[in-house]
Amino acid sequence: MSIVKDEHKVALRKWHEELQDKRGERASLRRSTTVNDVCLTDGFRLFLKNRQIKWQDEPEWRITALALIAAVSANVKAIDERQPFAAQLAAVMKKGRFTRLLAVKTPDDLLRQLRRAVKLLNGSVNLDSLEEGVFRWCQESDDLLNHHRRQQRPTEFIRIRWALGAGRWALGAGRWALGAGRWNITRLATPITNKINKGLSHDNIYSASFVNRLPCCQS
Repeated sequence: MSIVKDEHKVALRKWHEELQDKRGERASLRRSTTVNDVCLTDGFRLFLKNRQIKWQDEPEWRITALALIAAVSANVKAIDERQPFAAQLAAVMKKGRFTRLLAVKTPDDLLRQLRRAVKLLNGSVNLDSLEEGVFRWCQESDDLLNHHRRQQRPTEFIRIRWALGAGRWALGAGRWALGAGRWNITRLATPITNKINKGLSHDNIYSASFVNRLPCCQS
């Protein structure tokens, strides 16, 4: 189930199209290096205005998510909806870099990793899928910070969703050879749910060692 409403997805695509003709606003977003920097840009103010969003009406995690998606979208050159974002990454991203993306702990780190991912994709990205992932990441981080345990299956956490999405694509396409710095298809094919205990808690999902236990991140 998507946590981003359809009308918000439409608004993002419309804003992204308009941004192409607003070089100053786009440049301000691209120059930003932190989420705080993003929030001070003309590009982000345009983004909020386009979506008719007021700061005081939104929880902090949603403002963070909006800032992240605005900044990363400024580097998106074309929208490609043929595959989910994680599946797109599987075609271009080596295991080590994907592991670093899954292991990020702060919004600023996520901003850096997502920008690198978009660059690897030559700017051609499934924007809706990217937005959904960013919002889920920020919501889950806020839950962890506030010790809130949301009722959801382990496979609904964004780290697991990204890992599953990339793994399914790699298995179906059959393009990766074992070794050579690429991903191990055999491990990707292993159902991640078999690696997760039924009682696995939210804190366990975000523990330092959890990412390295995912099948797609093991050597």
